[in-house]
Parts: sequence; C-alpha cells; structure tokens
Amino acid sequence: MLCNQSTTLVVTERDGIITSLTTASHQGHPPLSNKRLWKWLRGYKPVFSWACFNAFQLKDHPERAKSHIFFVVVEPDAQLQIGRKMKMKMKKQGAENEFHIALAMLLTRDDFLQKSPEARVFLSKLDQSEAAIGGGRPSNAVSTDMVLRCGNDWDCRRLRWEQKELDEMQQDEEWALLVFSIVNEKALYQIVDGNPVKL
Repeated sequence: MLCNQSTTLVVTERDGIITSLTTASHQGHPPLSNKRLWKWLRGYKPVFSWACFNAFQLKDHPERAKSHIFFVVVEPDAQLQIGRKMKMKMKKQGAENEFHIALAMLLTRDDFLQKSPEARVFLSKLDQSEAAIGGGRPSNAVSTDMVLRCGNDWDCRRLRWEQKELDEMQQDEEWALLVFSIVNEKALYQIVDGNPVKL
C-alpha cells in the first residue's frame, strides 16, 4: 500500500484569516468546505503521494524531508463555469473531472513561508499534531509535507514512508509530465506497486 500513514490538516481561510483548522488521521479525514474538492483529492491520493515522493527525490535526498515542502495549486476546471447542462454532464462523469493542477513544485520551507506566510500557523499545528500522536511510529520512517491549495481551501498532509515502501517506489525524473497527464488530461492509469502506470 502506498504511503499508508498520514496526518492531515484541513484549513479554510477567508481574506488571509483562518476560519477553520481541523486535524485528522487518514482514517477519519473530514471533508473540506468544498466537498467536491475533497472527493477529487481522495480519488487521486495515490498519484499525489507518488508525485510527492518523486518531487523530494527521497531515495537520493532523504535529508530534504526536513527542509522542503511539496506545494500543489489546484484550480476548478473551466467547464465548471459554464451552464447548468454542462455541470450535469460533468456530475455524471465523476468528480475526477472537476479540477486540474495549475502548479506542482518542491520548495524549501523558508521559500514556501515567504510566499505564503499564512501557512506558518497551520504548519505549526501540523507539527503539534504529529508530536502528539507520534509515539509508536517506526524510527526508520521518513516524513514529507505536501500542501495543496485551491482558492481558500488548504489540504496539508504529512506523509510517512516506511523503508519497505521507499524500496518499492520508482523514481522518475519526468514525474511531473506523468502526473499532469493523469490529472489534467484525464489519462487512464493503474497503480502498480505504488507507482502510477498509464494504460
């Protein structure tokens, strides 16, 4: 199973003010204020986890786990802005058609906080939640932070990788092309040993 442990922080902010801040385990993940976005994220979880692994290049640079953040910006598909008939059609096709990736990049924590100073509060909260529940975790696990933003909604995940999982993962220098193809171009894929493979 790909990255089978995580701590998630769901944040909603309005005009720079955080209006909702909730932590949860992967088993009790609360919906974002945008339920369609939450459903879409859940559907693509293995793809985003694999992208995070590759963005960090964990096999070659495990030290980045403490100094960097994988930042993803998601936007609603343009089709959602057109008439009611199209929205009904999109609903029949499923939530995976409702959003696309606008940006996906690895940033140092300092650079990320300079670009998004409001993130300091919820990253600190994520650290506190991790410390509170981290007692029984394997010492060889590596944790990476992934922050996804869509408008006022933030989804912040601390993904924990056990050595067995890292050994099974395939590092791909062209990971971004594959992820954009799967998510934005709706390419068909399947997960094989934790790695997305286009059909």
